[in-house]
Amino acid sequence: MNKEKLRKEGKNWVKDGIITDQQLEAILNKYVKKDQSYLLILFSVLLIGIGVLIFIFSDWAQVPHFSRLSIMIFCMLTFYIVGHYFAKRSTTQEEDSQRRSHIYGMSFIILGYIFFGATLFLILNVYQVHYLNVWPFIIWSIVGLLLYSIYENPTLFVLALLITIFTQIYSAFAFSTYSSIAFLIFSLGYFYFVFHRSNPVFNYIFAIGLSIQLVIHTVIEAPEYYWMIFFFLLMYTLAHIIPKPHLRQSLIYISLLSIFIFKIYESFLLQESYFLEDMHIQVSFFVIISICLFGAFVYKRRTNPSELIDLLLFLPLFYLPFSFLFVILSMFVFSVYWLVVGFQRKLEDKIIIGIMSFIISTFTAYIQFAWETLNKSLFFLLGGILLFLISFILERKRRTTEIEKGGHTK
Repeated sequence: MNKEKLRKEGKNWVKDGIITDQQLEAILNKYVKKDQSYLLILFSVLLIGIGVLIFIFSDWAQVPHFSRLSIMIFCMLTFYIVGHYFAKRSTTQEEDSQRRSHIYGMSFIILGYIFFGATLFLILNVYQVHYLNVWPFIIWSIVGLLLYSIYENPTLFVLALLITIFTQIYSAFAFSTYSSIAFLIFSLGYFYFVFHRSNPVFNYIFAIGLSIQLVIHTVIEAPEYYWMIFFFLLMYTLAHIIPKPHLRQSLIYISLLSIFIFKIYESFLLQESYFLEDMHIQVSFFVIISICLFGAFVYKRRTNPSELIDLLLFLPLFYLPFSFLFVILSMFVFSVYWLVVGFQRKLEDKIIIGIMSFIISTFTAYIQFAWETLNKSLFFLLGGILLFLISFILERKRRTTEIEKGGHTK
């Protein structure tokens, strides 16, 4: 709630006798208007960084190699020195000046970090160094980790973490390999700071990055696609032993989202007869997945039995006849369960999960069975009507539940 909304709401509290005028003013004084000018600085850093990267890979034919490198190294060192100066200066100033100096300092440090990566790739390009793996990106990632350990700036950490995630993606697309070193840096180095900082942005970017790492590992290393079920189940299970609530929640939500997206992909995949004929079913997979599912079942039953439905998404169904129908059915059961439980217990996060998964499940089934049989215009028309009906039914259910619980509808 921003200050103006709080002021309007506070006047109603004063009228109702909940608080006094003096208490309202004391509350409002706690809300200091934030200076949003730092956003312009961050955007300027972003634009300069993009411009530098584009410039590096453009044609420098008329500029001697030594001059190119000298310019880049000079700019990089200048940014680092100026950034360190402002960052150190911010510790000796008043609060407002301290904050602005810190923003300028971190902006120059981030620019220096971007110039470091650009300089590294310029050296490789100038001297035509051919690399068969992603070691330049790994160096760039490690430098980002070291810089964050010194300055501890959230923007710098997010940038370095995204570079680390991209390293694995680039390794898969450019070299068709899975970089174990990149994964170790991601899972050990970056996880350490994610674990100890309790930043929600860090948590979700790390969780998404871990999901991407698991997908790439399955595509590159696993013998069959269905091993992805095991890796997502492992991510979901291990998330429960993390003592940090927000990080645990992020990993659980992203693992559920990942397996749900995988189920959508699988429902289309399993309709192809040639794919089923070429697929090899491994006994070792069923042994491992059964052990993991049993462990997760026992743990969930003792701690939170209402969430046992989550395990339905991790059941391997590809070996059943008409398996794609069972996959879609499992998605529907999961979504309907959380819709009902969420509305009954007023669990906002579960309601959102239920609504989103139900809509996605409905449209997955709708596309599967209606795309080939309906006229395309009629397909989208009926899809829009179906979405409207779903939203109407869910809203009516929400209002009914609030009335039954004694709530007030608007």
